[in-house]
Amino acid sequence: MSNLTCKFFIAMKSVSVFKPEFNLIKSYFIAFLFLIASSDFANAQSVGINTLTPDPAAALDIQSTTGGLLMPRMTTVEMDALVNPPDGLMVYNTDLNNSMMFVQGTAFELYNRAATSALTIVSGIVPTGWLGLSAVTPTDLLGLDIYRFQLDLSDVKEMRVVANVTGLTLTLGSELNIALQYSTDNGATWSFLNSSSFGPGVSISANGLITTPWVEIDATAKQDVQLRIVGTSNSIISLQVGFGLLIAEMR
Repeated sequence: MSNLTCKFFIAMKSVSVFKPEFNLIKSYFIAFLFLIASSDFANAQSVGINTLTPDPAAALDIQSTTGGLLMPRMTTVEMDALVNPPDGLMVYNTDLNNSMMFVQGTAFELYNRAATSALTIVSGIVPTGWLGLSAVTPTDLLGLDIYRFQLDLSDVKEMRVVANVTGLTLTLGSELNIALQYSTDNGATWSFLNSSSFGPGVSISANGLITTPWVEIDATAKQDVQLRIVGTSNSIISLQVGFGLLIAEMR
């Protein structure tokens, strides 16, 4: 009897029992749920740097008393190589030393880098016939050289023209093109301030405030020069225009 009992005891000790590790699987599952919950929470909240309470209206809230936000820095060539830049994209142009923002594929400078000065060319000109205009040869403002003026452009980098156009009469479908030219030989020969863009200039087809784009003037124009506003037009019947104000701006 004692021998049988002993054998049974030995047989019982040799039996292996399988026990699934449910605790380990449970731990992984809980961690997975936590990650999902954390991801949803992060997507719904603002991100803060140096703050535990970012402004809820900001996707990114950076707070610092020792540093600022540094935008990507690019040359003009690198910036122009961007493909389909979205509206609002901002970079810092190291060639222009200015921050730029893209709007409809065009980069605009965000800040005026230099003080702007202005010179009134004419004001209060009632609608008057502009005679002798052609689509090819630029003609002095209203066909008169009395509106020419002398100016030292030695320290000027860019110029533009601002005009308040009134009483414009044109052949249907035609335009009046105005531009600013300079002369270094007292009016014997004339050149556009920017020889590559023939500017600053703009096409006018309706009344109102007209502003030409800023253009960088040629190096040969950066001296004491004579200036004039000229026009060309493809209007074949008549052309009449007035100027409440006509200004040349420099910076």
